Parts: sequence; structure tokens; C-alpha cells
Amino acid sequence: MKDVNKNCPCEKYESSFEVKNYKKFDHELTSELKRIMKLLIKPKKGFLDLSEPRDKFPEPSNLKFLNGFSDVLSSDELSEYVTGVIVDSGTAISMISSGSWKLPKVMMHKNIVTGVRIDQGRVPLFGTYDEKVTQGLDGLHDKCLMLKKNNCHFTTWKIEFKISDQWPSSLAVIDNALTSARYASVTQSTGMIPIINLQIKNLPKANYSIFRALDAHHKILSTLFSSLNQYHVSLENLILMLAIIEPGINNPAYHQPCTLADYTSSLLSKVLPASVPAIIFTHTNNSPEEKFIINLNALARDSNPKSWKLSFHCLRTAGNPSKNISMSTLALIDNLKKISEASDGQADEQELYQSLIRHWD
Repeated sequence: MKDVNKNCPCEKYESSFEVKNYKKFDHELTSELKRIMKLLIKPKKGFLDLSEPRDKFPEPSNLKFLNGFSDVLSSDELSEYVTGVIVDSGTAISMISSGSWKLPKVMMHKNIVTGVRIDQGRVPLFGTYDEKVTQGLDGLHDKCLMLKKNNCHFTTWKIEFKISDQWPSSLAVIDNALTSARYASVTQSTGMIPIINLQIKNLPKANYSIFRALDAHHKILSTLFSSLNQYHVSLENLILMLAIIEPGINNPAYHQPCTLADYTSSLLSKVLPASVPAIIFTHTNNSPEEKFIINLNALARDSNPKSWKLSFHCLRTAGNPSKNISMSTLALIDNLKKISEASDGQADEQELYQSLIRHWD
């Protein structure tokens, strides 16, 4: 990966912020969080996620996987659609230890902020029926300080739920809300922006209705923000990530994208505090990319009032980490362009529907 030009115009991406153990939201800490937030949330731009599931790629492969994206990360067009790049925290820490951590400076040259996925996956939650809680609080503060000192300015934390008549349980909702609040508090205390990624695992046999999905989201989000307030998290310097709300994948009812957009924005207006500045929308598992873009386009066009700004999340499809993926750079940039247009309600729906039909065929 090429190193950054010493004369790059990236002064606004640097600051005199002192990385230390802050005890409260003083002027210096608050100013740093606001500075990073301003860099991350911009119209028609989003986040490129290069982190990989730990059950698919062990740590050494993660390093090789990241190196395989050098062409993508060096592309001059990347900054037209991306404000933040996400890598795995283990990969970042390994590269910092080896002295090969150049990514933040390269991204800074393109006006892109580097962040990390900081959670350590999910473990079974005792007392529930096959539900899980996110882990990663152990040593979190020290990790965040190390990453902040090495020019990482935001982190992501994924919480995952399943929906059915009995899922999610109150215990799973409360436990994940409390761990997420603690994560957000620790992250902000080091001058980094926390991004809480709420993911609904839409199982192949899931047949819950859109109304059951709305009820579950209401329960999860209400509990989450109650916990965030208990931990005195600055909501002005926090980002929520989630998918547009849909029924179970096996539910026979069909809802137009504009209807799903209306349901989603209406619910968010009820449960989200107005101080939350932005929401990053991502696609669900087992869902074609074209469907996500169509739904995002509908959400951007939705007429319901929104107190938050809309951003997007592009997850690079997992592949063989040893494979040379340089040839896919143009395809990835093209995909980012389509998502960017959709985030402004300007997507070519006819082209997307034709592509979706080919995907199903």
C-alpha cells in the first residue's frame, strides 16, 4: 500500500487532541468527538467495511485479506463515496505491533477516517433459548487508547437478535443493551465515535410479520437508549447502524419498498431521541444487494420527517483471502456509486429491478 504524500491537504483530519484517560466530557473531549462526527457524516457518503467474520478468517488471514484490498484503498474514486473504512481491531493491533500500520495515513490523504470493529463476537446467553450476547468489554479501554493513538477514530459493535414469537427475550434485550452502553461509554472516553450495529438474523424459516418485526425493534431500541442514558453516553456523538425493517424471509406477505421505508422511518421517529445525529443503513443477511439499494432509495425518498442524517454501510463480500481481488476494484466502486445515489433517492430503479430479476433467475 502506497504511503501518503507528506504535502497532502489533510490538516482538518489531524488535531492536537491529547489521548489520555478522560473522566468526564470536558471541552477537549467533546470538541474531538464533534470533529470526528463531522468528518464521518456527509451527504451521499458512507462506510466501507473490510472486517471479516472471525469464524471464517483467523487473524493471519485477516492481515492477508486486508492487504488484498490495496487497489481498492488506493483508488482515487473511493473518497467520492466513502467517509469511513472499517477493519478488524485484531488486524489493526497486529499491524501496529509489527510497525506496518499505514492505513490511517493513506486514508487521511483521501479524507477518509479509519475505524475498527472492536467487538469480539457473540457467546451464548445463559437462561435463554439459543440467544447470544456480544462480548469484548475486557481490556476495551486500553485497546481504544492504543487504536486512538494510532489514528483510528471510530469503532463498531454488533448486537444480534432473532425474531419469533419468543425471540428476542427480555433478558437478551437488556443484557445486550447494557453491554452496548458500556462499550459506547468507554469508546467515547477515549475520543472515538461508537457505532452500534443492530443486526436481525433473518433465518431461512423465519415467518414473522412486519408488525412483529416493528414490535421487536421498538423493544430493542427503547431498551438500548434507556441504557445509553443510564451510562451518560453522549447521544450527539453516537451513530446507530441497522437494516430497513422487513418481515421474516419466509413470510408470504409482500410489502413495497416505499411501505417498508414508511414503517422504518415512522418507528425510528418514535423511539430515537432527536439528539442522535445519524443512522447507517445496511443490508440483511440472505438478501441481494440490489434489494438493499432499492429499499434504501425508497427510504431516502420517504416523506416522513427525519431528525437524523442518512448514511450507508457497504460490506465487502467475503471471499478467498488468498485470491487476488484487484480485478474487482471497479465493480466495488460501481456498487458504492449505486448505493450513494440511492442514499439520495437518485438510484436507477429500472436497472436495479432488472439486475434483481437476473439474480433470482
